[in-house]
Parts: sequence; C-alpha cells; structure tokens
Amino acid sequence: MQQYDEALFEYYQIPRKYEFLIPSFLSDAQIDLIMLMGHEIMEHEQLVGLIHEKMSFQVSFPDRFIADSYHDTILDKVISEEGKLCYKLGEFYNRIACCARYEYDKWVLLDEKVRFELDQYILSEYLARGVDETITQCMNGGIDPKGRINEFIDLEDAKNIIDHASAYVFQFRCDCRSYVHRCDNPLDNCIHFGKPHINSPADRGHGKRLTKEEAFEVCRQANKHGLMQNFELHSGGICNCCACCCIPIRTSIIKGSNHIWPIPKAFIEIDQGKCIKCGKCVKICHFGALSKEKGQDSPVVYDKEKCRGCTLCYPNCPSEAIKLVDKREVKYQNLDEDH
Repeated sequence: MQQYDEALFEYYQIPRKYEFLIPSFLSDAQIDLIMLMGHEIMEHEQLVGLIHEKMSFQVSFPDRFIADSYHDTILDKVISEEGKLCYKLGEFYNRIACCARYEYDKWVLLDEKVRFELDQYILSEYLARGVDETITQCMNGGIDPKGRINEFIDLEDAKNIIDHASAYVFQFRCDCRSYVHRCDNPLDNCIHFGKPHINSPADRGHGKRLTKEEAFEVCRQANKHGLMQNFELHSGGICNCCACCCIPIRTSIIKGSNHIWPIPKAFIEIDQGKCIKCGKCVKICHFGALSKEKGQDSPVVYDKEKCRGCTLCYPNCPSEAIKLVDKREVKYQNLDEDH
C-alpha cells in the first residue's frame, strides 16, 4: 500500500482507518493540491499561481482543474470579509457523499462491506454534527435554535410547498439510498428549493433543474412507489424516504424519537366496513404499524405507538378505507430564500 504523508489526513480530515480508500476517492493531482493548500484560504488568482508554480503534476488548464476540484468537493468556496470569492479545502466526509451520489459507477466498485461501513460512518457523523443534540432537545420539549426540523408531509403538503417555493427547484440523487441501496426504490428523487448557494450540490454542478410540475410528479411517483415525504424547512427540501436507507429516519429510530422527530403529519383510523382486506397498507408501512393475520377475512390492525405519522398508507389504500386524524398544518414560509 502506498504511504501517505500524515498531513494529508489532517488537511482533508480523513480518518486513519480509511487510508486504503484514498486511491478510490482522490487522484494523485488532487492529493498534490491538498498537500500544497493545507489550511490556507486562497483567492482564485492565488490558487491559479499555486497550481502553475508548485504542483508536481502538469495542469494545462488551472481554471478547469479548480472547477473540477470544487465539483468533486476537494475544494470548498469561502467569501472573504472583503466579499471576494476564495477557496479552501473540503473534507473527506463530503467527498464520500459526493462519490456515492454522483460517481455511482465508481462507488459500486467498492466492496459491499466497505460501503456498509462508510454508511455507518456517515450515520454516526450525522448524529455527531448536531442532530443528536437537536433530537434530544426536541425529546425534552425544547426547540432546536438552528431550526433543524424534519417533518412528515402528505402529497397535498408537498404540492403546496412546491407551489410556494422559489422558482429554483432542483432534483438530486438521494445520498442515503446511494450508500448501500438496501431496497429497490428509485434514487433520483430528492427535491431542493432556492437559488444555488456556495458549496450546495447545485452550485457544484450537480442535479437537474425542474419545473414545479415536474417536482411534484417526482414526489407523486415516489409516494406511489412506497416512499415517505419528509420536509426539511432548514435546508429547503423534500426528501422521499425509506426507513431502511434514510439516515434521518434511521437516526430517529436509534434515538427513539417516535411521534417527536420527524414530526408526525397525522395518524389514521381504518373503516373496517370499507376495508377490502387486501393488505396493501401492511406491505407499504415502513414501521410495522399495520398488521394482518393470515386469511382473507382477517382485519387490518393499527398500532398507533408504532405509527410515525407519515400518512403513506392513506393515498395508497385502493378502497379509501383509511382516514387521517389529528392532522397538523405544515409551515413553509421563506421558501423563496436561498438554501
């Protein structure tokens, strides 16, 4: 195995245990750039000069190399106090997500055990970077001051949110399902709103811009496919989630924050007179809140304690036997702001 300078792990925040992954995630030229930049913050012209004068690898088009490095999360953008655009190094944590989402042909070449391990690393980092504190505050009756709110929504909410959103609507690949893809659900159904800001996937050149009609159709098809709609006001997005891959949902299960985080949209009642006992709701529920004994005539049983209020079963009941109760209104102000 190639030996790397200790500074590489410090500068790009690479856990030592993932040294063997460096060739899969970083080119030799990118490693050279990381070692030369270190902790420096550089204006564009300074960075071009560094690439021209000091890089071991010949770079014929420095501007393109900088753009590609930003695209691949090797570099992050920073606005200086004087309002100038500058660059600094990104971090390995974000490189993992970038590779899983946008370099999928490279990602799937990794051993499955490695992908599972990286998935667990991302989950633990997600908790450690503030979400653990957020959920704990919510479970103790408080409100997260940073506004990191996840809430289940129904399709009507999704349409209203999209209709009130910025003219900028983007579709991205789901990072959660990309890591391991434990299920056969589609990947390209994360919706984000707002003019691209620095270091956002859209600003890095990822994703696809949609019309509002197209964005709602993504959500509608995701719901039909058995995915839950999860609204994140703080990030300005709608995620279409499964419980087996979705990191926020898995986090809530670990924390035991049922009925608190994500915030439930509504609970249900079943009209046994209308129910045709097909069992579709049982199959589609991600949390085992609906069950049915074997036999055509056995009724569907609802366990509210297991229900998380996602409402996925409601629009997918073929006989309209499910009724929503305790519905909560969703707030979606400020969606025309940049996110």
